[in-house]
Amino acid sequence: MNIYSHLFYCLIIGVTFPSCEKDAQVKLPTIEPKLVVSSFISPQDSLIQVAVSLSSPLYNNPNISNKYEPLLNAIVTINNATNSYNLNYNSTLERYVIDSVQLKIMGGTSYYLKVKAPNGKFAEAKTTIPLLNNTLTYTVANNTSWGYSYFLEGSWIDNDVNNKNNYRFEVAYTSYVITEGYTNNGNFLDTIKKWQSDKIITNDTEENVFKEKLNFNYSIYRQDTVFAVLTTISKEYIDYINKIDLTANSFSSPFSEPVQMYTNIKGGFGIFASYNQYKLRVFP
Repeated sequence: MNIYSHLFYCLIIGVTFPSCEKDAQVKLPTIEPKLVVSSFISPQDSLIQVAVSLSSPLYNNPNISNKYEPLLNAIVTINNATNSYNLNYNSTLERYVIDSVQLKIMGGTSYYLKVKAPNGKFAEAKTTIPLLNNTLTYTVANNTSWGYSYFLEGSWIDNDVNNKNNYRFEVAYTSYVITEGYTNNGNFLDTIKKWQSDKIITNDTEENVFKEKLNFNYSIYRQDTVFAVLTTISKEYIDYINKIDLTANSFSSPFSEPVQMYTNIKGGFGIFASYNQYKLRVFP
């Protein structure tokens, strides 16, 4: 076959090949939206809040958005196996809420969350409030390399040896810097800034005394109140945090495998978890 015959043959193939293309007729699955529920409760809360929305299916959905509109007219209740409490919708917070004066969250108590949508969809979850660990002590020392920098070392004893507990130690303070608290109407708002340990400390060893050291900045001219905070986290919360960390790591590489997000909501998606927080004033 000479070169001209070869070129003619390739031209025929190129012209006729597109005629073999057809649009694929793939029937996408129909997926009903599910309830999405999110709530973190603590004995230190003044207001118990529950966010309720509907999931947004990936297929057959022309309105995919990162914004999940709150679900109105749902029936949201929390009970402690003795009494049941109804939560009312707050349009400002876009959450169902109840004051802690009405529903007192207690350490060591299990709470049951139930959500019923107007269309009959139902979801529920359970969390047990960790016991408060109030054994935290601390020492603070100036970092000589910079006058506004300090080292804070916290120490605590695991006072609940019968259970596997998860702790997070952190430094928290209120901040009034203009870039952090300035609003459009010219007012200043308190914002919480934290220096936290980069790990969750679990009492899964025979050791019952724990220490963690953090570095933080503080200026007497800022009028900040600084706290050393020890938070005991429920099992649901730690499982949720672990998945969040895996999800964050998966974005660091395009070849990472997808992570299935943790949920403890039966009949839907989301998280219902708890924590108990003990804090000590460091400055002023």
